[in-house]
Amino acid sequence: MLQINIISPLLAGILLTAISMFVIIKDWRSQLSRYYVYYNISAIGILVTMFLTYAYPENFDITLLNKLTQTFTLIFFGSFFAVSVIFPKSESYSSIFKIVLVMAPAVIIGIIIVITDLTITRAYFEKDKLVRNFQPFYIYYSIVVVLYLSAGIVNFVRKYVKIKVQIYKIQIRYVFIGGSIAFILAIFCSIVLPTLFDYTGLYTVGPSIGAFISAVSLFYAVIAYNLMGIKTAVYKTIIYIIQFLLIIMPIGVLLILYHNKAGIFDQMPLYLISGIIVLYFILFAIKVIPMIDRAFQRTHYAMERLLENLIKETAHIKNVEDIIVKLTDVIFESLSVKNIYTMLFNKNTKTFDLFYFKGKKTDIKPIDVNSQVIKWLARGTEVLNVENIFLDEKAYIEIKKDIMELFFDSNIKIILPVFNDKQIIGIICLGEKNSIASYKADEIGKLQRFNIESSRYITNAIDYAEWNQGQFESGILDLSSEILSKAVPVHLPRLQGLSFGAFYIPRYREGIDYFDFIMPTNIGAGVIATDISGRGINNALYSVILRSAFHSCMEDAHSTYTTMQRLNKAVYAYTKGEGGIVKAYYFYYDIYTMRLIYTNAGFQPLEIYRLDKNFYESLDTEGFPLGTDLNANYGMGRTNLLLGDIGFLYSRSFIDSKNQNGEKFGLTQLRKIIKEYRQKHPSEIAGILKDEFLSFMGLSSPDSNILVIIFKA
Repeated sequence: MLQINIISPLLAGILLTAISMFVIIKDWRSQLSRYYVYYNISAIGILVTMFLTYAYPENFDITLLNKLTQTFTLIFFGSFFAVSVIFPKSESYSSIFKIVLVMAPAVIIGIIIVITDLTITRAYFEKDKLVRNFQPFYIYYSIVVVLYLSAGIVNFVRKYVKIKVQIYKIQIRYVFIGGSIAFILAIFCSIVLPTLFDYTGLYTVGPSIGAFISAVSLFYAVIAYNLMGIKTAVYKTIIYIIQFLLIIMPIGVLLILYHNKAGIFDQMPLYLISGIIVLYFILFAIKVIPMIDRAFQRTHYAMERLLENLIKETAHIKNVEDIIVKLTDVIFESLSVKNIYTMLFNKNTKTFDLFYFKGKKTDIKPIDVNSQVIKWLARGTEVLNVENIFLDEKAYIEIKKDIMELFFDSNIKIILPVFNDKQIIGIICLGEKNSIASYKADEIGKLQRFNIESSRYITNAIDYAEWNQGQFESGILDLSSEILSKAVPVHLPRLQGLSFGAFYIPRYREGIDYFDFIMPTNIGAGVIATDISGRGINNALYSVILRSAFHSCMEDAHSTYTTMQRLNKAVYAYTKGEGGIVKAYYFYYDIYTMRLIYTNAGFQPLEIYRLDKNFYESLDTEGFPLGTDLNANYGMGRTNLLLGDIGFLYSRSFIDSKNQNGEKFGLTQLRKIIKEYRQKHPSEIAGILKDEFLSFMGLSSPDSNILVIIFKA
């Protein structure tokens, strides 16, 4: 019994540590994830003290270790109650004061237990049996443990009855099943048996298994379910166990035979044994692992294969409608959904109408182009998943009502936006699966990936059709180039205390997105950068309108909010709310106060490299693109610049454009270059960035116009 009391807490502690590291790396921003890790740490504390008690009884004060075990037990059950307080994920974080109040009794009583003899006066081994001299206060300690456990259970039950979201109910069920088994084992082996029957043979086994079961059930219910889906997590666990056994068992047998000089192994040299092991590893990686993966994840591999074929096939399709039909068919087949349909933008009705569907048909109503859902989707290529709305309601608060009506009225689970360049032209709506399984995180990731890839091919197909117009298109581009040449500044602002650098790379001849600056006084300047969807004469006219509206804001240049509101009204008046997407970022800098004021309208956040702290900060106010909503509100942020701080604005295509190898330049590479050349003038940094980007792209062209503005205090 002594060996099992040593091994069980050691193994459970290692496994819990691995789980905790995985969670904190994957989702450290989540309050629930952090408190789950605290919960695990308290369990690890129990296991470590138990392990030391049995493994090194001569090296440590066993009485003190036993007191620490009791303290960690209190904190463990207190953490269970704390998790029940913040579960499930909500729009706002639970107050740290509330959590401190929850945990305070456990910590205070734990300190009392450690520094006094109120619960136990002595612990020692007698004939390999752990003997403890309990005191009356031990009963009160046990009562507090039970109260924490009961409070956590009651809280989970209360939330189970109150919550209407089915996902949360499923998660609570997992907590109850695993938690019930875990707590019964732990209490029976470490409290009931020693106290009532004076039996300590399983003293660490119950808590070890119980802590592990409790942590794993909570992991699957709260953490893994959000990251990858319960079934996916189980599949991966089984796969890894099988792979480990298939690797270690043959190698172990081989080494045993060699060690015992059995048969032909009597004369076999060690280098030959090593060569056999290396060859086995190679064959295992090439042949066996793919067979195991296909056996356990057939749907996953079928999806992977179909998506790869889709990317190859759509690269040669020149018709947009054919690409969308192909895209819809592949998703329908690979994910085995009950129904799927595509809606495309109708220029005449200004709505998104049904274009193509497969599976069970539902009542599908047109969606207005100015709906909150379409505006939200127009911000980027993100897949909209109904489960994410429940799990992170704060991020979707502005569209929650509209999007829930759409999801439930049409019985759909996922929406994929379809883009031409940066303008949304359609949506693909996925219904429920034919199985009871939900959409897994890896499936969502693949949908995201090939949705981005297909958007590139859609843009190429539209470009191909437009460029077939030949001389007409050429004339339009010439006209747009002439207009744009008069709509952008020739020189960057010269401002005491702030130096600038910039460059642009047009996708089509001289056509660029509009950027400009105004200097109402010699102590401040305002800078604007825009990203206009489309190209040609449309791009040029937007730039002229923006320039006229922007220079009329001279008196209010210091108020970035007011300036952006005026630009929004100007674009809306021109387009009647039915034009393309115009994203903009405007900031104003006052040299006396060294204060930077900024407002964003759908553009990339302004990046600031803080020299004194050696880290990057993203400045964003998350406003809608210009011209989409006459009454749109735009926030205004403020920050101070210190000597040496570097700011930069960049077009999205600068980091997203791919070279001939399919690699993106990326924000990480951009930040690395800024940091490496931070001592240089912004104009020099801009030149280096441009050269690095062009060298990276090689013969490939950027996805759209590229503009980069850099400034340094």
